[in-house]
Amino acid sequence: MIDNLRGGRLENLSHLMSNPLLKIETRDIRSYQPSDPFFKDVDYIFHFAGIGDIVPSIDQPTEYMSTNVMGTSQCLSALAMSPLRNLFMQRHLLALVCAKNSYT
Repeated sequence: MIDNLRGGRLENLSHLMSNPLLKIETRDIRSYQPSDPFFKDVDYIFHFAGIGDIVPSIDQPTEYMSTNVMGTSQCLSALAMSPLRNLFMQRHLLALVCAKNSYT
């Protein structure tokens, strides 16, 4: 899972912390390159990265657009550079979860 924790908390995942398949990186999705090793050997990308609240789009439009548009672009680029063909997107949460088939 990749999350910059701007709008989320690790405590929300406390019930999953003992799962050996869970890998957490506290980074901004925009900092990843499509060839990043984090995307290696994943079967699915669940894209929840983005700022879902409308107020930041007014108060900080550049940051809002950068996070939402470039975060999605990074996910799509990772998808294009891999044999991975499963991308699930939702824009109202702040996480990108990469899961192996054995995890689902």
